[in-house]
Amino acid sequence: MGFGHAHVFAVSILKGIPALVDDWLKVGPIGKAPHYRHKRAALKLSGRPVSTERTNEFVRATFDRIDVNWIECPDRYLLFS
Repeated sequence: MGFGHAHVFAVSILKGIPALVDDWLKVGPIGKAPHYRHKRAALKLSGRPVSTERTNEFVRATFDRIDVNWIECPDRYLLFS
C-alpha cells in the first residue's frame, strides 16, 4: 500500500491527547472538548503567568498515549509495506 491510497485507520495516533492538553493547561470546561481550542480558553490562558509545572509529566503522558495508540492500531504495519 502506497501513500496514494486512501485508508481509514481504526485508531488515531493522537487519540486522547486533547484531554491531556486540557488537563495540563488546567483549562476548565469551555464549550465542547477539547477546551483549549476555544477563544475563551486562549484569553484565560494569556491572562495568567506561564507555568512549566508538570511539563515533564505531560510530555511523558503524551508519549505514553501515542505509544498505546500505535500498539492498538491494527493497520500500523501497512505504513511500512
